[in-house]
Amino acid sequence: MKKLIFLAAAGGFLYAHRRRGGAWTLDSLRDTATDLFGMARQRVTDLTSRGAQAIDDRAGAIAH
Repeated sequence: MKKLIFLAAAGGFLYAHRRRGGAWTLDSLRDTATDLFGMARQRVTDLTSRGAQAIDDRAGAIAH
C-alpha cells in the first residue's frame, strides 16, 4: 500500500512538473516542489480560516 501511495504521489508530481513546463534539472524540480507545497500550505490556511469563521459564526448564533 505504501508503494502505491508513493507511486501516485510521484506520478502526480511529475504530471504537475510537465504541465508547468519545467525543465528536467534539479533547480526546476525544486521549483515545482516549492510551488506544490506552497499551494498546499495556502489551501490549509484557507480551510483553517474558513473553519475558524464557521466556529465564530456558530458561537455568535448560540450567544444571541
